[in-house]
Amino acid sequence: MRVALGLQLGGAGGNLVDRLRVGHVTDFIHFHFWPVFNVADMSIVGGVILLAYTMLREDKETTKPVPLASESTGSNTPTVSQGKVLPREKAEQMGEISCPTQSSR
Repeated sequence: MRVALGLQLGGAGGNLVDRLRVGHVTDFIHFHFWPVFNVADMSIVGGVILLAYTMLREDKETTKPVPLASESTGSNTPTVSQGKVLPREKAEQMGEISCPTQSSR
């Protein structure tokens, strides 16, 4: 997220410096099938794309269902602690959950 915002702010700052120094933004990259642009514009667009990708990826990670401790079947079933998924052993050590130990038969 920091990189995405840094790209956006850097590109905006570059265009601002151009506008203050020269009076206009100098666009110099020209493909005949696309509008003329500059490196600052590429930085802004890249930052927006990276930010959108990061936000979509985070949204998918937070919507995954997490099994409840009562639904667990194995000892490595993840549990939730302050919004983080922990292995069962770590959660037991932190006192987040308590599980009776199974005795050997």
